[in-house]
Amino acid sequence: MSGKNQDSVKIKQPKVILCDIEGTTTAITFVKEQLFPYVRAKLRNYLIKTWNTDTTRDDVRLLFEQYHKDLIDHQMLGHEIDNNGTFNIDDVCVYVNWLMDHDRKVGALKQLQGHIWENGYKTGQILGHVYEDVFRCFHRWTSEFNVKIGIYSSGSVLAQKLLFSHSCHGDLTPFISYYFDTNIGPKQSADSYRLITEKIDSSANEILFLTDVSEEAKAAKKSGMMAILLERDGVILSPDDKYAFNFITSFDKILFT
Repeated sequence: MSGKNQDSVKIKQPKVILCDIEGTTTAITFVKEQLFPYVRAKLRNYLIKTWNTDTTRDDVRLLFEQYHKDLIDHQMLGHEIDNNGTFNIDDVCVYVNWLMDHDRKVGALKQLQGHIWENGYKTGQILGHVYEDVFRCFHRWTSEFNVKIGIYSSGSVLAQKLLFSHSCHGDLTPFISYYFDTNIGPKQSADSYRLITEKIDSSANEILFLTDVSEEAKAAKKSGMMAILLERDGVILSPDDKYAFNFITSFDKILFT
């Protein structure tokens, strides 16, 4: 595949299509304007109600471990929490909001966010946004071409499954065979995509990765995968990105040869 063009992109039919979420299957605004504010709004009450549960205890333990890593790395310089060697609810609220303010994509935060969103999805307060073309193509690719669909996102696997099982197009999880989060590795590291290739028992050149982030596409391509960039609402690709990769505005633009 070469960059440029973009009425449609013709590629060899892959066996697996691996998708990013934010900016790719789902509007960035849904994540920034609905999911993240929901966590901030519900955080304290959620912690009060669940503080003594095993789930929240584990979430807090992971956050406390991450906090100490951030102290060692001087990430928290000037924002240290006087916690006497433990975290109370106020400490967790301060640290979680600090992590979100700095757009930190650490597993401890993602795990807690997923648990808070779980309640929102199950009570109908949150409905996952998925683009119309994604719904159409998931159905067509799996039923007509026997292509398997995978998800690779910085959000936890729990959060991924919640979004697609409670989407504006209904439950889309029957179309999805694989879920990966940053437990497999950073999204901008080629090694992460090599591990994914091993996990799904496929050849890298039989996997197509779809994302709106060029550094992720570069990493996937370095691992041997095919990669296409998405330029949807709120995403602006640079001229260099458009030269280096095929780019599309809709999954419908992908044609198999």
